Amino acid sequence: MVVAVCSLLVAIGASAVAVYALDVAREAKSQAAIAMSSDDRVARGTPSAGATGAPVAASPSPTATPGPVYVAELLQSELRIPPAQGCASVFVDVDNLRVGVDAGHEFYLSTCVGSQTLRIDRTEGAVAVPSGTPTPQECADLLARNSFTAELSLQPRAGLVFCLMTAKAEADRQGIPQRIGIVEVRSVATDLSVTVAVSTYRVPA
Repeated sequence: MVVAVCSLLVAIGASAVAVYALDVAREAKSQAAIAMSSDDRVARGTPSAGATGAPVAASPSPTATPGPVYVAELLQSELRIPPAQGCASVFVDVDNLRVGVDAGHEFYLSTCVGSQTLRIDRTEGAVAVPSGTPTPQECADLLARNSFTAELSLQPRAGLVFCLMTAKAEADRQGIPQRIGIVEVRSVATDLSVTVAVSTYRVPA
């Protein structure tokens, strides 16, 4: 009788141990499956779940705000400016690429005071460009950052570049668009005539 009871207790204990071992094995298998599923999502680039269990959506990229559009009109159009004689200035109208007419001009050559100079006087603003040939937007930025006096004087030399914005009142008077002008001095001849390349762009209304 005692032996039978002992055998029964041993059998019950063995069954309990077997059930426990089976539970441990099942838990280990479940954890391994979760880990493999997570690694597989990472390898495929699948978004991981957030705190609520829902996939985390990627943040949308910010949309760049388009800048103003400057419509090109003249592009690197060459113009020869005759040398100034004494105080007889040589006027230049960049809108019409015209030399020698005072009305509507933006700058002029003069030797009235000292050596020959380029004088930019009838504009909304003008500035010499530090280096290179700028875009119209870069010209607009330079003009916005620089205060403008009544007249800008520059020594003409090969490689000099300056930006200007034509006068709004004069443009309205002529019934033409206001423009940004980019003027590059190509050469200064021995007779002091100056060859420039002019590009113009309409200022957005």
